[in-house]
Amino acid sequence: MLRIGLRIEPLDTLFFRDGRPFDGTPRAISGLPLPQTLAGALRTWLLREKGCDFARLAADVKAGRTFAEALSSQSDELQRIARLSVRGPWLCRPDGPLVPAPAILRQVKRSDEIVRLAPLKDGLPGWQALYPGMLPLWCKDRKPTEPVNGYLALDGLARVIEGGTPASTDIVDASELYDFDRRTGIVVGAATQTAEEGQIYGVSLLALRQDVSFYGEIAGDKEALQQVPAAAGVIPFGGEGRRVQVTPMDKPCAWPSATAKDGRSMLVLTAPAPFGGWKPHEFAPVAAAVPGHVAVSGWDLARGGPKPNRFAVAAGSVYFFQQPVEGGPVCGSLCDGEDAAVGWGTYVEGGWNYA
Repeated sequence: MLRIGLRIEPLDTLFFRDGRPFDGTPRAISGLPLPQTLAGALRTWLLREKGCDFARLAADVKAGRTFAEALSSQSDELQRIARLSVRGPWLCRPDGPLVPAPAILRQVKRSDEIVRLAPLKDGLPGWQALYPGMLPLWCKDRKPTEPVNGYLALDGLARVIEGGTPASTDIVDASELYDFDRRTGIVVGAATQTAEEGQIYGVSLLALRQDVSFYGEIAGDKEALQQVPAAAGVIPFGGEGRRVQVTPMDKPCAWPSATAKDGRSMLVLTAPAPFGGWKPHEFAPVAAAVPGHVAVSGWDLARGGPKPNRFAVAAGSVYFFQQPVEGGPVCGSLCDGEDAAVGWGTYVEGGWNYA
């Protein structure tokens, strides 16, 4: 599978809805963009460049045709675009993308020391596993610890999947990457062009720090990737009519990977994954660190309505297996089908030792 790396630079503050249902709430709060947001923006860009009839596409999807079937009925070029998958977005600095810190990392309280959790081979007295055969995650250091919050560059991620621990200086706090621009306004009536009494609203917009952008990828076969423009383009991204400049890079970033140790494999999610639970249904990890979930919703432009609410396992989740994982990953994703194609569930693989 070939890849094209994309640098995605905001031209203004950005706005991305969270997973709460659409309603008349007077306050709108932006979060970080999710994979489906980037996939939708890039697909629209590519389809528009190749002359897609969006009204026809929407009608075909409403009639029950798949995305690929609907596009193949229009042209060969559009059919090739349907074969492309999207990955990202990740926050990015000039030296490369950053990912949420893996959930197995812990910081010793009142110290800069970072330690890591690993499966405890012999279990614990009184341990009640969620499923038979699962092991607790443990650190034999007796010092009190707390979760590591922040982001890791790829060299720090490489140390984690190789069995090491990053230095505290490798952890990048979210405040160093972005902030929120909070604004308050009042609704102006369309007919009167005057302020509506009592109609005050608030909005929180995402503002990236200087030299911070997003990184994404488009993956596919050579013929399909030829549909991606070589020149930069300005496209809508998120809500409120905000735009970004998308620039294809000379080469995509080199994601780290490490060999499984004695056949034992560890997978670290670099993007949220809507498994319908805390793990892929067909996999049986011996241990897992899942820091939480992300609510996923959105607006389905083709069908003209809101998407069903779902919950995704958070990026940074870690799964431990006694053997290499085979048969599940599709395009570097633990998801399959359309979820894999739009970038959910991407991961890096390494090995692990017992605590």
